[in-house]
Parts: sequence; structure tokens; C-alpha cells
Amino acid sequence: VDQGGLDHGAWTALRYLYPAADIPIVPLAFVPGAPPEQQFALGAALGSFVALAIDRLLLRESLVRPPSHCAVCNKRIRPWDNVPILSWLILRGRCRFCKAFIPLHVVLLEVAGAIGGGVYAAQTFHY
Repeated sequence: VDQGGLDHGAWTALRYLYPAADIPIVPLAFVPGAPPEQQFALGAALGSFVALAIDRLLLRESLVRPPSHCAVCNKRIRPWDNVPILSWLILRGRCRFCKAFIPLHVVLLEVAGAIGGGVYAAQTFHY
């Protein structure tokens, strides 16, 4: 494994599986020694992306376009309503516009990612 990590591998596989999606390869990685809150936030964001990828790939939709939207009313999700974990709690698991339930697996994957980031930080961060 080179110093770049394995994170680019998932992007590369998706790029080959869905060439028409024009998926950009963006390197994201947990950084050894980075502050725990940064690892926690990155883990939650990656968990959020995994939830989005699962939902969109099952529906054969692009991972890139359209921007985040409610699956029921198709209204675009505002940036402040798209903060992992926090937005789900503030909105009580519902769409701001049509009040449809946001699937539970979304917040569970965000929490799992955040926990993963926190565990990684606990192993690598030194005060």
C-alpha cells in the first residue's frame, strides 16, 4: 500500500462500472494524527456518501447529478439540511418540505462512519 491509501480504489472501480457517470476521482483519507473531531466529521461525511451511493445505484441514478434531493417530492436539499447526523436529528428524520421520512439507514451509515473516524482518531491521535 502506498502512502496515498486505498480510498481512491473505490472511486476507480465506480468509474469503470459506470463510465457514463463521469465520476471524478477525489482522494479522501483519514490522516494519522489529525484531531478527533476532523476524523469524526470526515467519517460522517463518508458514511453519508455511502448512503447516497447505495440509494442512487439501486435506482440506477448518477452519483453526481442531480444534487441531493428528496426522493418523494424531488425538492433540492439545502446545504444546511445536508449536514450528516445533525440535520437528520434537527429535522426529526423528515424532509423539510413534504415531511416524508428520511430512511433510517441514512443516519445509521453516517453514525457508523463517524464512529469509524472516531475509532481511527483514538488509535492515531496523540495529545
